[in-house]
Amino acid sequence: MYERVTDDRLIWRNLTLITAPADHPMTVTEAKDHLRVTVADEDDRIESIMQAAIAYLDGREGILGRALAPQTWEYTLDRFPVCSWIDLPLPPVQSITSIVYKDVSGNPQTWGGGNYSLGADKHWRPRIIRAPNVSWPGTWGEPEAVTIRAIHGYASGADVPEPIRQALLLLIGHWFDNREAVLTGTISKEIEFGVEALVAPYMLTSF
Repeated sequence: MYERVTDDRLIWRNLTLITAPADHPMTVTEAKDHLRVTVADEDDRIESIMQAAIAYLDGREGILGRALAPQTWEYTLDRFPVCSWIDLPLPPVQSITSIVYKDVSGNPQTWGGGNYSLGADKHWRPRIIRAPNVSWPGTWGEPEAVTIRAIHGYASGADVPEPIRQALLLLIGHWFDNREAVLTGTISKEIEFGVEALVAPYMLTSF
């Protein structure tokens, strides 16, 4: 399982967001149902709170180390590995869009999809697996010689694990009811511990 490390040595700095999620893993209607709000007056505020809750959990900056809604990222490597696979950050990974590398002459090349496959464990340890009897290409001796573009995230909000969805609702409810910053107090700690307890089994921190 992954363990997150937060300093600059790690793969998180090699990730670049290419296409942000077009949809959220939760709708304003779902949030309103949880809040028992039936009027439209608070829709904008609820959507803003919902986006903040999602940002707290989602993507490279989120505490989960996971992508919630579909989004496209590029992951760069200085070279291909010695082993027959490449571990990918920010699960789950839906598909590999392309692998582009600079060959030994410094020219960009696209490595064909027939040379590799996406491993079966897309939700916990997504990896690109080199095909049998295929060798990694030689690369240019400079940093970021290999660029992997992939689509990350759950296919739909319904595919997001329920504990993560409940953590989002818990945050939304807390921030909706408490419009000022909560610095101390039992309620704040209960919310914090509740969110942590819900998402702890899904936290991927480094690999």
